[in-house]
Amino acid sequence: SDRNRERERDRDRDRERGRDMDRNRDVQIKEESVRDRAMDRDRRRDRDRDWSRDRETDRERRLQDAPVKQESATVKQEPKRSRSASSDSASSSSAGSGGSSSDSSSSSDGEDKKRRKLEKQEARELKRAQKAERKEQKKLQKYGEKLSKVLKKFAKSHTQSKGRSLGAVHAFYFFLLEWVNRINGAPEDLKIRRLPLESRSHRYVSNVKKGEKVLAKIGFEPGVNSWILKDEKMELLQLAVEPLEQALKILKPMLEEWRPEPMGTPRKLVRKRKTDLSAYEARCVGAMLAQTCGDVLGAPVE
Repeated sequence: SDRNRERERDRDRDRERGRDMDRNRDVQIKEESVRDRAMDRDRRRDRDRDWSRDRETDRERRLQDAPVKQESATVKQEPKRSRSASSDSASSSSAGSGGSSSDSSSSSDGEDKKRRKLEKQEARELKRAQKAERKEQKKLQKYGEKLSKVLKKFAKSHTQSKGRSLGAVHAFYFFLLEWVNRINGAPEDLKIRRLPLESRSHRYVSNVKKGEKVLAKIGFEPGVNSWILKDEKMELLQLAVEPLEQALKILKPMLEEWRPEPMGTPRKLVRKRKTDLSAYEARCVGAMLAQTCGDVLGAPVE
């Protein structure tokens, strides 16, 4: 009876702990979504401010050029007034002066036409460059949103399973940690070593394949012994660093609650301690993923 009461007490305590973890996770997810919306709003505001600043500079340039056009217009109209005010008796002298003024006005008209043509050409080139820049930003933003959805969906599907796929959570955690460290300080192609699948358990192989599916969706290409990310896609993946760090924050408290056996523990001791064997296998997967990072992470991470 005492043993049953103690077992019920442990079960109630575990249930309360699970509720607290679910509640904390929901609060964290809500805070992260609010922060994401705020960052998107700030990004849109900065973009609109840059566009309005470009429009202001164009308008100021047009206003600076406006007085020159008015002067040229007055020079062009002066011969008409002189011809209308001249008398019939002095037609020969007025004709000579009118010829010289018409030559100067035609030269000024040609300069005005050239200047207006250059201004229109510059305005078209500026508008074309702004349009291309907006298109590129929209493309990057769309790719970043798609990538964020893939990562959030993977993390959510493997954190709400009540411990049934903790191995995938553990492997995914170390994969994210390695990726953030690599992408912040590696100018060359990003490489993640392939994990061996021969003579491994079914659960281990399934967890590794889940991680490789995520790599393929993100843009990695399979190589002989590693998954390779080419240099031209690094700029796109810079957008994913922030959702990766958010996923790390969500997964870290769960992994602190779940303490697997240390790397290298014999299976006999694992069974004697009544630890789930999937925890040991997940520990192996996470440690092998961590080893690909080299000295950045060091020994198997707790």
